[in-house]
Amino acid sequence: MLALLLSLLQAAPQRTALLARLRTMGMGRAQSQRLLLLEMLPQVLLAAIGGVLVGLAVIPLLGPGVDLRALAFGAGARDLAPFDIGIGLRADPWSLALPSIALVALACAVLLTQSWLTTRRRESTELRAGDRAT
Repeated sequence: MLALLLSLLQAAPQRTALLARLRTMGMGRAQSQRLLLLEMLPQVLLAAIGGVLVGLAVIPLLGPGVDLRALAFGAGARDLAPFDIGIGLRADPWSLALPSIALVALACAVLLTQSWLTTRRRESTELRAGDRAT
């Protein structure tokens, strides 16, 4: 999530200048918001789907190596004879899906906020040549 937000923040000045240019050519606010969302969507969806797939793969790989008896029964559980008590790692679909949904929602909120902020500014301040070094 941090990498995605840093990526969005790094590209913000270029995105703001592009939106200002497109707005001077007649692009409306709703169109600019759709453009930002479509620009961000592939990157965020790949990150969300990748996170779910990694979570699904980690559970079967780590499950046999993790002993949860000490966590379930306390410190004296190591003295117990090893027996199957039904405690193990399981993949909960909601535990994997909710962070991915939150990632997509956060990225959408950041881009919509940026779009709203750039529409509040005047295009002339963004398009002035020579004011800032690029």
